[in-house]
Order: sequence, then structure tokens, then C-alpha cells
Amino acid sequence: MNENSRQKNSSRRVLAKPVFPDAGLEFLSTSYTGTRAEPSLRDEPVGDVRNIGVENSNHVMHPKKQVSATRLVDFYGHDFTITPDVLIPRPETEMMVDMVLSLAGKSYLPGVKPGKAVLPEDMTILDVGTGSGCIAVTLKLELPKASVVATDISKKALAVARRNAKRLGAKIEFRQADLLDGIETQPDLVVANLPYVDENWEWIDKEALGKEPSLALYAEDGGLALIKRLIGQVTERGIRHLVLEADPCQHDRITKYAEKKGLTLNQTRGFILHLC
Repeated sequence: MNENSRQKNSSRRVLAKPVFPDAGLEFLSTSYTGTRAEPSLRDEPVGDVRNIGVENSNHVMHPKKQVSATRLVDFYGHDFTITPDVLIPRPETEMMVDMVLSLAGKSYLPGVKPGKAVLPEDMTILDVGTGSGCIAVTLKLELPKASVVATDISKKALAVARRNAKRLGAKIEFRQADLLDGIETQPDLVVANLPYVDENWEWIDKEALGKEPSLALYAEDGGLALIKRLIGQVTERGIRHLVLEADPCQHDRITKYAEKKGLTLNQTRGFILHLC
């Protein structure tokens, strides 16, 4: 990634509400984490979003109901195709890439001195619940020596991810799977931005989130059902490193559950946890 892209990323790392212009009108989607964690930033636009096509274009719809649009959304300096079948990338998720680069001993911003490498550059990374593929593709572009496998339970999401990988020139292996079920790859690192929203949270905007697939948003057990299941699978298979995204209000519960399974919290960065 060039220096301009890095500088652009550093200025975008805020918890905010993405704003999507459609035919001169605002198409709003609320960041379900940012609305609680940083209310002062709710009205800040996030990233560059360009409308590149609308299905069913013969129908005139209210902008808040016009959910069949395909767009390009900036994530970590790269444009990703986003459809209603995948979650809209949030800027807080970019910190997952930062953390993985740090674990590989790579600097992720100008002037940031890299730490000691914990994982090799040619590591095998498994991205679970890849969605649009933004994490998997970005990690492959940033760590070209790494082998990246990306999974999702949704065929439609995988189609979007494959499209992004091909357009951005990232060689990734995609597989349909429910978490680690049926996956034989033994990775050095698992990364996962799984559904972690609790439908009972009072601060979420369900109307705005209705523009995105509920399969990618909500989980039972206070939002932690899938995360707990993945932690169990990771420890059973002896995988040493797990990087997760979750709301900060969930980090304590995740850490305590992981400790019971034999994983220790190494560090947190915003919404991101590294367990090892």
C-alpha cells in the first residue's frame, strides 16, 4: 500500500455512520458499534462510496428502501464491491488488518515502528465468515507471501468475495463452510469478523441495519454464540492465534470464555482482540 493510502486510512479510523449517496439522496446505514461507542461521530461520513449499479432500476424507490444497489466501498485503501448480500465494511474492522500486520512484524502506518514478528510472512491465514472478502483480500495484498483461505456459510457472499479477489488481483482459496466445519486447513492464524450484534441492544438502529443481511449481523447468547463456538473449534484443533472483532462491551466475556478454553488475551485494539 502506498503512503497516500496509509495516510488516508489513518484519517478514516473513526467509529462513525457510513453515508451512501444515491442519485443525490442519502442512503444511510448506521454503524451498530459506533453509535454507542462514539456518539459524537455519528454524523461523520466514512470512506469513499460510489454507486456503480442498481438492480431493478425500473422501479422508483425511497432511498432508505433502495437496497438492491451494488457499490464500491473503500476499505484499507482498496475499493470493494458491496451488495445487499454482504455486510458493509466498517472502519473499525481495518484495525484487524493493522493487528495482523503487526503480528507479522510489518509497519501498518508511516512512522509506526513494527514490533517483533510473532508470525512469519508466509503464514497460512484462515478468514472465517469472509463476507465481501475485504479482510482476506486486504491481508493477501499486504502480505503477498501468505496463503489465505476464506470461508463463509453464504454462497451469495462468497460470490461477492470471489469477485473482489479477482478484480483486485488477490489469489485466495474460497470455501463454503459453517465456521471450521469441514475445513482441513491448519492455519497459523484465524481471523474472523463474525456476527456479534445482540438484537436486544437498546442502542442499535434496527431500521438502518435492515439494509444489511441479518445472517451477517446477529447472534444469540448476547451476540457471542458464534464467537464462542469458533473459540472452541480453534482450541480443539490446536490453532495458536485467533484475531476477532467484537463490541468492546463484549471483550471481557470473550476473554474469560477463551481462558476457560486455554487461550489468553494478548492485546486489544479498538474492537479487535488477539487471543493466543
